[in-house]
Amino acid sequence: MLAFASITLLLLKYISRGSSMIIPKTLPENLIVGYANWGQCDEKIIEIVKDGVNVLMWFSINLEVNSDGKPHISVLPDLKCVTKIANQLKELNLPTIHMISIGGWNAPHPDTSIPTQEMYDEFVRWNEVEVKSHGFDGFDGFDWDIEGHDDITHKQNTMTVECIDFMGVFSQLGECR
Repeated sequence: MLAFASITLLLLKYISRGSSMIIPKTLPENLIVGYANWGQCDEKIIEIVKDGVNVLMWFSINLEVNSDGKPHISVLPDLKCVTKIANQLKELNLPTIHMISIGGWNAPHPDTSIPTQEMYDEFVRWNEVEVKSHGFDGFDGFDWDIEGHDDITHKQNTMTVECIDFMGVFSQLGECR
């Protein structure tokens, strides 16, 4: 419940400010959230929106640093398929807010070895250039889905202060755009 409340709050702030990263949309009175599963992108997505879902959480991306020390967004969803589904929803006149999850079970926590601003700038570039290059308007926001790992001894089963700080600053940067 806490995660849902914080997502809703972030979404409200982003949309109400008309951020350049966030596509200004009018929020529905009631938010009905549906999560796509592990790269899911099929007719089931359209069906759940027809059935009332108005916020889609696409799964997922990771915030990583590549071998050159540069921020990198690794992507699980097929962006061409996401574009196709988003455009079909538009054609059907089904207003939908599209969010992207960051993380997931067994996924790496955000890489905190570079400044958060650099990673955030890469996220914005990715959303405004790479995502939009497929003909999709871009994601309206993001959903923190930072979880653990099947291996109980794995480092991802510990949430570090650095990771929490990173997530807080990253979220604030989104609010300020």
